[in-house]
Parts: sequence; C-alpha cells; structure tokens
Amino acid sequence: MKGNKPPTPEPPIPTLAEFIETCRAAFRFLVDDFGFQEARYSDPYQQFLVRFTKDDRWLDVYGEGYGRSANCRVGCGNRGPLYLVYLKDASLPKPSPKEKPGRGPETGQLAGIRREAQFAREHAKDFLSGDTSRFALIWDAKHAPRPPQNTGPSRLPP
Repeated sequence: MKGNKPPTPEPPIPTLAEFIETCRAAFRFLVDDFGFQEARYSDPYQQFLVRFTKDDRWLDVYGEGYGRSANCRVGCGNRGPLYLVYLKDASLPKPSPKEKPGRGPETGQLAGIRREAQFAREHAKDFLSGDTSRFALIWDAKHAPRPPQNTGPSRLPP
C-alpha cells in the first residue's frame, strides 16, 4: 500500500549509567576548553541530571520525558535557570524544527544530549568563557516586571 510506512521503532530508554556517560562524553569540551568541573548534584526526584560548574556559572543537562529526551539549562549567580536555547544569537535565522536542540534525524535521549552539547558549543561560547553580559540581558528581559493586564472595563459604569 502506498503511503503506509511501518512505524519507526523508538530508541531504547537509556540507563542512568548510559545517561551520565553520554553527558560526560558530549560535554567534555566544557572541562577541556573552558575549565568547568562536573559537580555533585543530589536530588531524589531528578536522578538523570549532570551539572557542570565554574565559578558562579553552571550548566545542567537533564533527562525529560521518562528517558525520551534531554534538555539543558544554564545559570550564573542568582540568575537561572535559563534554557540553553535562549542563548542562540538573535541575529542568526530562526532555526527550523529539525535544527532546534532535542530534535533531528537521530532520536532518543542520548542523541538529544549530543545535540544539546553541539548547541552549547556553537551558541554559548561567551557564557562558557566567563562573559555573562548577554546571558544577564536575556535573563533580565525574560524576568522584567510586566504591566498589568487589562482584564475588564477600564472604569466602572455610573
């Protein structure tokens, strides 16, 4: 029958050891190129998390979707967490859905970790090098006070 493809098998859900090993390998450049260190992180509700720190900056890689995907957040001092995707240079064209972190031809959590690492390498060099000014601007803009919303008539009837 034309147009009917068999369903694509889902990749296996990784073990905690596979998750940690993939995080360490994919984000090795943080240690080698930027002087980050893997930090202990203990949260009984989020075992699938690897944190890298340097000074007051940190980057978390964590599992989502019960082993189906991964995501990254960064922070500095009292600012954070901020999803890594917000650090993409605004002057670059908007990514297609296949270019966004966590998406692409390879599927599964381990592939998502590798894509997040590549994204960090390409779009967060300033933050990783210690220049947090762009990060701070983005964080402050996302957390600026919002004007009150007009939820009804502007004045009461007479």
